[in-house]
Amino acid sequence: MNRSGQVALLQQIELPVMFVVLVIGVVTIQAVWFITALRRRRFIPRAGAPDATATLSENLLASRPHITAIIPAHNEESCISSTLTSMLHQSVQPDLIVVVADNCTDSTSDVVRQIASTNPRVVVIETVKNSSRKAGALNQAWTEVRSVTDLIVQVDADTHLATDAIEQALIEFDRDPSLSAVTGTYRAHPKPPPNVSLFHRVLWRIQRLEFELAAGV
Repeated sequence: MNRSGQVALLQQIELPVMFVVLVIGVVTIQAVWFITALRRRRFIPRAGAPDATATLSENLLASRPHITAIIPAHNEESCISSTLTSMLHQSVQPDLIVVVADNCTDSTSDVVRQIASTNPRVVVIETVKNSSRKAGALNQAWTEVRSVTDLIVQVDADTHLATDAIEQALIEFDRDPSLSAVTGTYRAHPKPPPNVSLFHRVLWRIQRLEFELAAGV
């Protein structure tokens, strides 16, 4: 067999092998996700503190700190409304919700202003000459609110909090006054975004696996 024939044969072999490797990879990801999710649902029925059904006492609720939620947003017009809705439906609601529109080229700011027109606790600020992405946006927002708030809740613009997330955080702070911060357990959305490519669906599955593994430890 001449050299060109050998190359053609190798190419014919490589394509099926690559396909098999891809299939094995996808099946492995799916299997690991399923096992991890099953384990978490069986042994960890709810993300959060071990007794996450605890509720704030009336005294603690009456004396709670001033809470500001900061939401950095870069071109998030498609999801910022639902994120704000989840914040406005917290069992313990923030006193102030600041959306930081960071170098947006879409209608993120307009969507937030429309919501703010009927919810005075919601405000939008726009970053100025920010080249540090999310960190820079958070720093600019912190400069604006640090003198008027006691507790900061930072939420991404595509994230929905459990309805008692802030309440459970306050309970943890009350249990241990030495705490400086608490965090929640992330879960990916149960379905990939609509009308996305196969590549983006695989990325969504990998991210969901990452969150499931982190929540299962």
